[in-house]
Amino acid sequence: MDVVKRINLRNIVIFFTVSSILLTLVVVGVAINIVLSDLYGDRAQSELQHAYKLASEKLDRINKNISSQSLHLSTHKSVVATSYFVSRYQDKNNYQPLVFDNDKKKVANELLQHINLTSSGQIAVYGGNGELIAYAIYDGDSRQSGITTYENKLEYYLVNNGLSDKWTRGVLPFGLMAKTEMAASNDDSTIFSGKSIYRSTRDGLSIENSRLIIRKLPDGRVDYLGVVKVFALLGSDFFQQISGHTYAFLLSEAGDYSKSDDLLFSFEQLRRNSILFSKTSTLNTAMLKHDTHFVQSYLMPAVNEKTYLLIAKPKLELVAILNKTRTYLVFVFFITAIFIIFLSIYLLNKVIVKPINALVDRAEINENDGYPEFPVDFISNEIYQLGNVLNKMVDTIRRRGSELAQSEELLKRTQKMVKLGSW
Repeated sequence: MDVVKRINLRNIVIFFTVSSILLTLVVVGVAINIVLSDLYGDRAQSELQHAYKLASEKLDRINKNISSQSLHLSTHKSVVATSYFVSRYQDKNNYQPLVFDNDKKKVANELLQHINLTSSGQIAVYGGNGELIAYAIYDGDSRQSGITTYENKLEYYLVNNGLSDKWTRGVLPFGLMAKTEMAASNDDSTIFSGKSIYRSTRDGLSIENSRLIIRKLPDGRVDYLGVVKVFALLGSDFFQQISGHTYAFLLSEAGDYSKSDDLLFSFEQLRRNSILFSKTSTLNTAMLKHDTHFVQSYLMPAVNEKTYLLIAKPKLELVAILNKTRTYLVFVFFITAIFIIFLSIYLLNKVIVKPINALVDRAEINENDGYPEFPVDFISNEIYQLGNVLNKMVDTIRRRGSELAQSEELLKRTQKMVKLGSW
């Protein structure tokens, strides 16, 4: 029975020790897992911000390109001369094709050459009354230039599919305006200062840069002759894979987006998941909830409707790295737990269990051996201090036993003498 109790005590001590170690490792592991999740979440957000920075730099390059292009065309001699000639002398009721069309065709060919050399999608020149003079357009498959002409007071368009001399009747390309707003007076010209604006279209996001065509008069006054508009369409060629496995999606308030087969968010989902569509919101960016992707939304400065650039990165890639790290940490924790448990059992046996067993074994009094001598050690712990106390107690008992034995012997002698004296 004593042996069973002794084993139970040892097992209880080992059980609580092992449980404490495992519980500590579990708590530390959960804390590290939370820290790792936050760390990889921050890493994903950092990569999304880096991708947005790349997209912004690309936008800036396109913006500078079309701004430089509009500035060059607005001061080009043939553009200025034709705009002046058309604005001052063109009469739709008595239109003379031989006089005006040749100059317009030269301007259209000049615009088409710029289309070939730059990344712009549309270039248009409008006269002082806001009506279209000439244009050039690149739709991704072909390039086309055109002019506005008149016959019997009716407006129609001559189109050239290239830089050849063959001009045929055609229609105005979709999205190109036949007339634009013009500065009503010399004081109302800031809208054509060359600052680009963004406009959401059904095919993507259009960047528009407009500049006035002017002629300085000898007396210092400025004559406004028309306007040059340069457009760059950011469609499927721009909103695609940016870097690594990071993608960009364009989403407008009308639900249009860049041409992609993987639309992560519809407009309704974005409106539910983001506060950016709130009329009172002043935020320009937000992290959106999604099951399979990390998604960051950025508000684009479109003038006609709210448009968002979504930068998305699959969670699978970072989750795989996170799971690999977790597996490594679980393996390390497992090996560490086994090592600590065995070390703890060894130390418990050496420091507690064996000394207690030694005290119990020595406490069994043997008639032949007399009083036991309890083991002591130079280690100053409670068990060996208990051994010292028990040894002192044994010495006291031994001394008192000896005194008692002497007293009993003296008593026997006294009783014997009393008996002899009574005789």
